[in-house]
Amino acid sequence: MADSSLSFLFDAALQDYEKKTGINLASHPFAAQLDSSHSVESITTVLLGQAQAFSEFQAVYSQIVKSVKNIVSIITSLSATATLSYAVGFVRHKTFKLMAYSTALTAFTVIPICNTRCSRYPT
Repeated sequence: MADSSLSFLFDAALQDYEKKTGINLASHPFAAQLDSSHSVESITTVLLGQAQAFSEFQAVYSQIVKSVKNIVSIITSLSATATLSYAVGFVRHKTFKLMAYSTALTAFTVIPICNTRCSRYPT
């Protein structure tokens, strides 16, 4: 009786998993490997093969994550530098603009740091 209850629960769990994920675990290649294993040694071999594959995946994944972190770090640094350059350029432009107005200069050269808000001559 306990065997049929356990089998019923297991089948219900498999069906629920398939509804949620769209993956039928009963037809998965790993399930087929376990089905064909009839001894402790053969089951252990299948499980060790999966553990080895997972270990290799973790090594590759770790390298990918490290590379992504390095790239994000560089991009973040460049972004912060570009933002700072824009802010400094904008402040410098405003300061020169005020100086131009206060000294009644009509033409005045500013080296722009950005292309969108800075201009060669203040307006």
